[in-house]
Amino acid sequence: MSENRNCLVCSQAASGGFLEFSQSKFGVPLCLKDQQWLVDLEPICEPEFIRLFFEFRSRGVKVALENDKASGICRIRMPMAGISVFLDNRFLPKSLQEGFLETRKSYSRQNGKVEVEIPVAEAFLNTARITKRTVELLLDLLEGEPIEANKKPLPYTYRLPSER
Repeated sequence: MSENRNCLVCSQAASGGFLEFSQSKFGVPLCLKDQQWLVDLEPICEPEFIRLFFEFRSRGVKVALENDKASGICRIRMPMAGISVFLDNRFLPKSLQEGFLETRKSYSRQNGKVEVEIPVAEAFLNTARITKRTVELLLDLLEGEPIEANKKPLPYTYRLPSER
């Protein structure tokens, strides 16, 4: 277990009791304010997509999770790079390899746009292991983009409501 005493969302120092409760319930250290934010967000965004957000955060990547109320779509934004990742339920690849190839093509087609949108298939998020691979693919894809990240990843995996 890491000795990190900061909230994984806001990076503020938090009370050990709040962090320990959050770690045991959600799998990630959160202050009280961000625990409430997460509880409010879980019914709106797919839990697997929230796991993708926390996988980025656990690797030190500065991302924001937003709910676009007009479209009903949750997005993970990388503000420095002008990148937006969203769950596309219409995207149904036959295999992960095919899906990753399509994601690469989608990204390449948008090169040069101010805001690049990267769709991810639900199949990319089925398990914690596959979610980790998805983050690796996306970070590899975005190599050279101005993504804010810390050098040292933190060993946390968000626990889905069904896993609690």
